[in-house]
Amino acid sequence: MSAIVRGPRVSFGAFEVSPASGELRKSGIRIKLHDKPFQLLLALLEHPGEVVDRRQLQKRLWPQDTFVEFENGLNNAIGRLREALGDTADTPHFIETIPRRGYRFIAEVAPKSSTQKRVSSQQWIIGAGIAIVITVAVGLAIRLDRAKAAPIRSLAVLPFRDLRTGTQGNYFAAGMTDAVTTELARLGVSKVTSETSAEKFQNTKESVPQIARTLGVDAIVEGAVLQEGDRVRITVQLIRGSTDQHLWAQSYERQMSDILALQDGVALGVARAIDLKLSPGRPETSDSRKRVNSAAYEDYLEGRYYMQKRDDEYDRGKGYFERAIQLDPNFAAAYASLSQYYLQTERLSPTEALTKGREYAEDALRLDPDSTESHLSLAYIYFYFDWNWPSADQEFKRAITLAPGIARSHRWYAAYLAAIGRNAQAMEEAERAVELDPLSVDAHDGLAKTADAAGQYSVALTESQKVLQLDPGNPIGYADLSLIHCDRAEFEAAVDDAEKGLATTHRDPAFLGMAAMAQGHLGHITEAKNLVTEMKSDATRRYVSPLFFAAAFASMGEEKEAMDALERGYKTHDGDMVNIRGHEFDRLHSDLRFQALLRKMNFPQ
Repeated sequence: MSAIVRGPRVSFGAFEVSPASGELRKSGIRIKLHDKPFQLLLALLEHPGEVVDRRQLQKRLWPQDTFVEFENGLNNAIGRLREALGDTADTPHFIETIPRRGYRFIAEVAPKSSTQKRVSSQQWIIGAGIAIVITVAVGLAIRLDRAKAAPIRSLAVLPFRDLRTGTQGNYFAAGMTDAVTTELARLGVSKVTSETSAEKFQNTKESVPQIARTLGVDAIVEGAVLQEGDRVRITVQLIRGSTDQHLWAQSYERQMSDILALQDGVALGVARAIDLKLSPGRPETSDSRKRVNSAAYEDYLEGRYYMQKRDDEYDRGKGYFERAIQLDPNFAAAYASLSQYYLQTERLSPTEALTKGREYAEDALRLDPDSTESHLSLAYIYFYFDWNWPSADQEFKRAITLAPGIARSHRWYAAYLAAIGRNAQAMEEAERAVELDPLSVDAHDGLAKTADAAGQYSVALTESQKVLQLDPGNPIGYADLSLIHCDRAEFEAAVDDAEKGLATTHRDPAFLGMAAMAQGHLGHITEAKNLVTEMKSDATRRYVSPLFFAAAFASMGEEKEAMDALERGYKTHDGDMVNIRGHEFDRLHSDLRFQALLRKMNFPQ
């Protein structure tokens, strides 16, 4: 072990370094740091703003090692130091990499006077060893803070930083963030902001109080992930949103095969730090989770990364989930994700999607009866494909009970409640989804659709416009606006919105149907029929929902053709059939075939 360099205390940012004792602290809380990374920090602090080249570092810290051992040691030490500081190579706040030369400490460094007011160990405990002093001091500091500050009931987990070097993409750190967020929701935190909203603040320059205000949470969880071989370390810290005060920090490390227990451990640590009363039935320790094949888990994370992108790369997720299942046939989460892939892909007919989606959801539940995602998949199947309304209601409630803080569960449950006419409750669920995921296009889209079904058109318009504010040019916003304008009998505006959607989606059949419906209501029958002809041509190449045709025919007064299309939707178990009680089919309500169809779909009275 190299000798500890003697010298005065120095500070930078929220950190304080004591060369004499070999300690690094952040806001008074000691950060665990091994000897080599600490000595590396001292070497950089001695020359702030200057480049410390690799040769200098080798002579000082690895004088007896070979070049290869030095390179490995330096890379490892830099990774661990950045992890402790919450820093990254891509967006450094403290340590800047100078390619092929060395490193430079870029933050402002100030000496720390020994007479400066600070908390001493004697104030906390007398006659104990240094390890006990630190533990008690940290615990007491947290308790004192809670005594004078409001309790923490809501959290946002910001995207974890990936401290691995030489890796492509950030799927690993993104997966860890998602998993810890989900587990906190399962533990019973009343509000855990969804990762889709929290990810907006990846590499942000905004302060913690600004982020907390935007997301409407009491505290922020920050973290970093470092994978070295078959070991994974996650370092997390809890920060009060209103004051930017660091309340708690901890590091967790396990083998990749114990990654599920590692994620649970991190979430349990955060839960204890905020004095959370765990949900009934939740384990007090993280050792009850099954082990998972390391390669299978990495495939699963990469599959989730692509599936959540919802763009041209969406379908890449399927192959990763399939390979994860091949590597580990008992990995429930991979089955659940593959089920959701089939239920949401637009490349298959409803029959094909339903068969596979049901199969994998049932496999996931067999392996993990408390899988929130699997119960949600079954609820989706019962609702959109089986029209088994009681079972759908039961599964939605089960998914929400298991993890009340998952925004997607509330959003889909709102769609179910709106379809069966329970509009007041539907609005509550849709608003809850927005509360949990305030910067999510999907959440605001869900509230727009729910408000439209409830006849709350001003709310629906506002939410549709929020979709476009969050993601300008997103076709989802134009789809919502077009349907809302149709329901308000503002058909020219509906045509304009549909045309914008056609331009941004390369004439997607959904927008062809909306444009045809609006043109039909305007009495522009020739234009409407031309759009229907284009839809028919599109249907020879891919699956097109019969409801698009039905809405267009109904607007033109062609009721027989509209009913023929609806009955095709019934036979194929088209998921859009749950919306047949919408305003676009008002003209068909007196048709005996329409009434018979409602009975066959078992709509609740």
